[in-house]
Amino acid sequence: MGKEIKTLDGVMNLDDSNDVLPLNNHREARNGVFKGNAPEMHFTAIRGNVKVNNASLVSNDCRLSGSALFTPNCSLVGTAVYVPKCELVGAAVWIPDPITMTTTVSCTAYIGSGKIVVGNFAGGWRSFSFIAISTVSAADALSRLDASGTRNAITTSSYTYSSLANGTYYIAIMDTGGLKGSTSTTISCEEEPVAFILNHSCNAITGNSTVEAKTFTGGRGTYQISNTLHTSAANALAGTFIDVASATVEYSNTPDGTWYVALRDKANTINKTTRSVISDCIVAGECSCYTVVNTTANSIAFEFYDCAGNPASVGMPGGSTDWFCVANGAVPVAVEGLTITKCSPAVPCTTTISCYQCGSTDPIWQDQNYNTCISCVTYDVYRDVNPNSASYNKYKVNNVIGTTTAPTSGDCITTADYSGTSIGTYYFCIGGQINEYAIHQNSNPCFTGNQYSRGPNGTITYATNPVNEYPDTDRILVSQEFNYCYNCVTYLVYRDKNTCSPTFNEYFVNNTVSLGQTAPPAGDCNTTAAWTSQAYNTCSSCTNYLVYRDTNPCSPTFNNYRVNDVNVGNTAPSNGNCVTTPILTAQGYNTCYQCANWAVFRDTRPCSATFNNYILNQPPGTTFINVGNTAPSNGNCVTTANWQNEGARVCVDCTSYQPQRDVNPCSSTYNTTRNSDGVYGAAPCDTTTPSYTSPSGTFYYCSSGTVNSVAILGNTNPCYNGMATAQFRADFGAGNYIYYGLNENPANSPPSTTANWINLLPVETYYECEGNVRYNQQMDINTCSPTAGQTRRGTEFGIVAGYCGYNPVTCTSYDIYNSDTNYDLYISYEQCGGSTVYDSVGPGMTMNVCAVENTVSAGGGYVTNVGSCSA
Repeated sequence: MGKEIKTLDGVMNLDDSNDVLPLNNHREARNGVFKGNAPEMHFTAIRGNVKVNNASLVSNDCRLSGSALFTPNCSLVGTAVYVPKCELVGAAVWIPDPITMTTTVSCTAYIGSGKIVVGNFAGGWRSFSFIAISTVSAADALSRLDASGTRNAITTSSYTYSSLANGTYYIAIMDTGGLKGSTSTTISCEEEPVAFILNHSCNAITGNSTVEAKTFTGGRGTYQISNTLHTSAANALAGTFIDVASATVEYSNTPDGTWYVALRDKANTINKTTRSVISDCIVAGECSCYTVVNTTANSIAFEFYDCAGNPASVGMPGGSTDWFCVANGAVPVAVEGLTITKCSPAVPCTTTISCYQCGSTDPIWQDQNYNTCISCVTYDVYRDVNPNSASYNKYKVNNVIGTTTAPTSGDCITTADYSGTSIGTYYFCIGGQINEYAIHQNSNPCFTGNQYSRGPNGTITYATNPVNEYPDTDRILVSQEFNYCYNCVTYLVYRDKNTCSPTFNEYFVNNTVSLGQTAPPAGDCNTTAAWTSQAYNTCSSCTNYLVYRDTNPCSPTFNNYRVNDVNVGNTAPSNGNCVTTPILTAQGYNTCYQCANWAVFRDTRPCSATFNNYILNQPPGTTFINVGNTAPSNGNCVTTANWQNEGARVCVDCTSYQPQRDVNPCSSTYNTTRNSDGVYGAAPCDTTTPSYTSPSGTFYYCSSGTVNSVAILGNTNPCYNGMATAQFRADFGAGNYIYYGLNENPANSPPSTTANWINLLPVETYYECEGNVRYNQQMDINTCSPTAGQTRRGTEFGIVAGYCGYNPVTCTSYDIYNSDTNYDLYISYEQCGGSTVYDSVGPGMTMNVCAVENTVSAGGGYVTNVGSCSA
C-alpha cells in the first residue's frame, strides 16, 4: 500500500477512516505513518515510535460527563465490553480520573534515615510508567518525568525512596498515556540524642576525686561540655560550655558531693543532656577519735578531714595533747613533731572537731537521726557509742535510758485515720439525684479534729455524725400557670420541685408526660395549615413549581404537599425542574447531509424545545444539527466521482487528452478536472514542425579586433521530435543558419574589449632601456580588443647588472644590536638589489643585514660594520 504522512489531533479508528476518537482517550500521536493492512493496520508515530492500534483504548472503566452513550469500537481489558460504533450523545466528553497516590513516611533511625513508600497509584489510564522526586517544587518533579536520568520506572505496585534527609519532598508519577499527578510529604526524623559517660576516681591522701567525662556519642559528631562542675542539672544546662578537644575531659580536686556535667551537640545546641556523679572519697558521718600529741615546744598545725567530710586545720601548742573526730577513710597525714594515734578500741564520734579522750567511761550519746513517738509526743533517739561506758549501745529517749533494743521510728502522727469500717450512710439530694456517702470515724487518738469523714480519705469531715435515713423520691408537681399544646391537645403545665425526685425540675403535662427541663412555649393548640417550602421544584405540565408541605401537626392537612396552590396529597412530588435536555434516541440509520454521513436521532423528551424533531450527529463528534420534524432520507452519501467531458481536446506533454470534470458534489474530487484518453502525437499536438520564435540569447564572436553578434532563437513547439539536433537556430544572414540541439544553446555574454597585455618571452630578448632602467616588452593578445596584436613598453623590471649599462654596487655586512630589553628597535636599509627594507630587532637581540654602504638607519641601536657581503 502507499505511505501517507499525516498530522492527527486524535487517534484514528483504523476500520473507519472517518472515525477519529478524541485525543484525551489515547496517547498523543503526531506526524506518523500508517503501516500494514486493515484491520491489522497500526499507526507508528515518528516522535517516540508509539504504536496505537485497536487495543490501545482505556483499560477497565470509563467515566463520562454529560448525557452520553459510550459504545466504543474495541474490547476493554477490564469489566466492560465494547460494541461497534462509538457514539457520544449530548454534550459529553470522556474525563480520566485525576491521578492520585499515597505516601507513607517513616524513620528507621535518626536524621538521614527517612523513608517514603509511594503506593496506591490510581486514576488516569490506571497503568503507570515513571516516578520522580524533587526537593524544589511539584512543577520540578513533574518536569523530571519527561527527562531520562531524573526519573525511575514503576514496575511494582509501590516505589520506595530511602536514606532521605529531613525536608519537604515533591513526588510525581506519569501513566502510560502521558497523564501526570503529584503530591508532597515531609520527613522530620529526630537527631540521635547526645550521650556520654561520667565517673570519678579518689585520691586517698587529699580525699578529693578526679571527675572524668568520656565516650561522647550522638548528634552530629562535634561536642561542647560544661567548663566546670555544677550542683544541679539546671545549672549545668544553663552554664558555660567549651569545645571538647580530646577523648576525655577531666575535672580535678573535686570534693565529695553530687556534681553535674552537661554535654551538647556543637552543630545543634538544642540537642543536649546532663549526667551526674557522686564523689564519695571521704565517708562523711562515719568517724573515729584520734589522740594527737605535740612532742615539740613549738605550735604545729594538725590537718585532717572532720566528721562532715570538710578539710580542717587546728593549731596544736607545744607539748599539748588533744582528741579529734576524723572522718573514716581519710587517714590524717603524718606531720613531724605530732604523734597521731587512732583510739583503740575505736571510739566513734559525730562532732565536727573535738571528741572524748580515748579510754573515757563517760557515755557518748550519738543522735540516731530519727524520732520516736511516746504518749503522742515526738522525741529524738540517742545511742551510747562509747565502748568504755556502762550504757554502751543502749538507747535514750527524753533523758530516759532504755535497753539496747531500738525504739520504733517515726514522729507522732497527728492526722486523722478514717480508714476503718464505715459506721453508716449519709444521703444528700442535688439536682434530682440522691447521693449516698459512707461515713467513717477517726481511729487515731493523737488527732483532735473532726472525728467523722465522708469516705476513708477524709476530704469532707464533720464534727458530729451526719448519718440519716433514705429520702422520699416522689414528684412534687407545681403549676406553672400557663398552657402548652401537646399532641394537639391543650394542657396546663406543671414542674417537679422535689430535689430528690429523678424528674426534678422537669415540666409535665397531663400529670404524666415529661417535657424535659426546658420550659415549653406557652399557648393553646393552632390548627391553621403551615405551608412550608421544601426547597425544591417539581415539573408539572412542563412548568417548574416550588413544592410546599403543611408542617403543622395539628392541621387537618398535616404532611400534605401543595404545588401551584393545589393540594396534591401526602405523597411527595418528584424532585427536580422540568428536564428540557433532549433525549436523543437513535433511529438506526444514517442520512446524507451536506455530503457527510450523519447518524439520525429523534428527540423524545416532551419538555425539550426540539421534542419530536430529528437530530443529525457525526460520531464521535459533539455537534448536532436539528433538521425539523420530517424524517431525513435513509442512506449514506454516494461519494463515487461522476466525470463529464468538458471542452475540446488539449495537448499536454505532446499527448492529446480529453478534459473532464467531476460533477458529483459528494465526491472527494468534486469540481476538479482531469485529462482522460491520452493519445501521443494526435491533434492538436504537432511533432514535425519546429517553431523558432523564442528569443534565446545572443552569440558573440570576434574577428581582427571586431566584435560580431548573432541572435539565437529557440524552438517553442515542445512536441517537435527533432529537438535533439535542432532546438536552437542562429541566423548568420543570407539564409545561412546553424542549428544546435538540446542543452547546446551557444548564447554567451558580450566579450571584453579591454586589452590583455602580456610580457613577451623570453624577457632577456624582448625589452627596452631608458637610462640604466630595463622595461619589459608587451603584446595585446585579446582578439576582441582594438589593439589586438600590437606591442608596447611594459612594466619596469628594474636596474639589472649587465643590462642598460648598469654595474653592481659593493655591499657591506652590518650587525645591529638593540640594547633596550623591553621594546623592539625599528630599522631600515637599502638592499644590494636596490629596494628599501623596513624591519625590527627584538629586545636585547642582534640582527645581521647585507646593505648598501651607509644606508642603515637604526635609531638608538648599535650598528657595527663586519665586512663586505654579496647578497
